[in-house]
Amino acid sequence: MLSQLNLSDFIQTKNHVRVCVIIGVLVVGGLAFYSTDAGLFQGRLTKNLKLLPTYDENKCTDIDGGKNYEEAGTVYGKVGRSKFGNKTDYCSTRTQLTEYYCDGKFIKEEKYLCGGGCGQGGCKKEYQKLDNVIDTLVIVDSDDYDIDSSDIEDLFGIANTLWLQPKTGFKFGVMDLKIISFTEEGITSFHQYLDKKYFKDPESKISLPEYIVAFDKDGVSEIYGGYSVAYQFFWLIDNEEGYCTEFPAITTINKISVPGAIIDYGHKFGICGYDILQKNIASEVSGNGECKGQNGIACVVKNGYQMCPDFVDEFYAKHPLYFTADTLVHELLHSYSENGSLDHFGTYVCNEAMGEKMKELEDNGISPPFDTLDQEYAVMCPNAWENFKNTQKFCD
Repeated sequence: MLSQLNLSDFIQTKNHVRVCVIIGVLVVGGLAFYSTDAGLFQGRLTKNLKLLPTYDENKCTDIDGGKNYEEAGTVYGKVGRSKFGNKTDYCSTRTQLTEYYCDGKFIKEEKYLCGGGCGQGGCKKEYQKLDNVIDTLVIVDSDDYDIDSSDIEDLFGIANTLWLQPKTGFKFGVMDLKIISFTEEGITSFHQYLDKKYFKDPESKISLPEYIVAFDKDGVSEIYGGYSVAYQFFWLIDNEEGYCTEFPAITTINKISVPGAIIDYGHKFGICGYDILQKNIASEVSGNGECKGQNGIACVVKNGYQMCPDFVDEFYAKHPLYFTADTLVHELLHSYSENGSLDHFGTYVCNEAMGEKMKELEDNGISPPFDTLDQEYAVMCPNAWENFKNTQKFCD
């Protein structure tokens, strides 16, 4: 798989540079300990340090109520002849679940094949392909973010409601969500994860996504918010399965290409007083060219971080996820444009391509809740939006 990287391809939007890359005390999880109370297994601590109920060593207890294939549960019981412990359901492959259950006092296991795939220790409800839905694979690096499926749902809901559906009639559908630790997986990037882990399973060749989004602070995404990539699946050309994407990217020729993006989840818009890498607060006033180059401006706190005072009323400051949701759409559209940063809203290339249509848009005004037309179009030329819609084809 190939990705293309061009760091010179950017646009300045107010204070923010949008890069477009075309291409010790806390005990968590399954850790258990024994109580000094005879015969009682104390269990484990959850992430918020709540102690789970005690369990009788002479019994077996299944938290999810038995063979519950759709929920990840922990079983407390005999692991051997005399040893008392616990086992938690997990996905042994993308489609196979290792389900633990009670058999008398003892913990037993079953290998169960999930029709809709396995994720987060349980079988996923079988994903149904729907018309006008962009099947999206989402990968979250848990080393960088403590977010779950509800956070992802909220983010994609904003992207769908404000941008994608009103402008195209399409919407994002999360077909697969992988929340993984890159460190534990022994990988340095989500590209490696796709190559070495995700696409190793033959089943993935049948159900390839139509958009691949990784939430990962890889340096570039953390500074600029995100960038786009394109995945070229050479091994799918004339393949036996006859794989078809309803949204083929136009950035490659005669190859099956899937759009992708690396994005900083909850990216801080209009930051103030941070170090040059934009990671840590270095001052209570702006520096390093922040706040439109006005160094020494007193910072204010909004959305949980220091922000330039001139930005607190901006559209992207109205909600902590507006910029990230915009980026989801923006980077998708770059796979349906041909001129890199010149396909951004308002460039001379965009204006020439749109012609009189641009004046019509300006005359029609701005839709709420946006402040400007470039925000309404996710900083992409309306022509790129048309390219995206016209690219759709229907697959059997």
